[in-house]
Amino acid sequence: MPSPKCGGGSAYSLSRRKMRKYTLYIVRRHSENSNLGLWGDSAPCIHCTKAIRYYGFKKIVFIDKYGCLVKKRVRDYKTNFITSCNKLYNY
Repeated sequence: MPSPKCGGGSAYSLSRRKMRKYTLYIVRRHSENSNLGLWGDSAPCIHCTKAIRYYGFKKIVFIDKYGCLVKKRVRDYKTNFITSCNKLYNY
């Protein structure tokens, strides 16, 4: 394995290797005056999923639309959800 001190490897590949061993927790909290409860659906959108894959996370944990915790491997997570902000800007 190349060492950055010896001139081998890039910062990207080193950080990607490190991120493989971490699980990313994604949460979304509603405002206190909301009738929806404390936690909301926090499943990542298509753009967030691309970023999560880019950085090399192996697993993600999020809250689904039913309020249940879901743990998935990033490679098994599929979505076609686009946020309203991204729809507005045609991303």
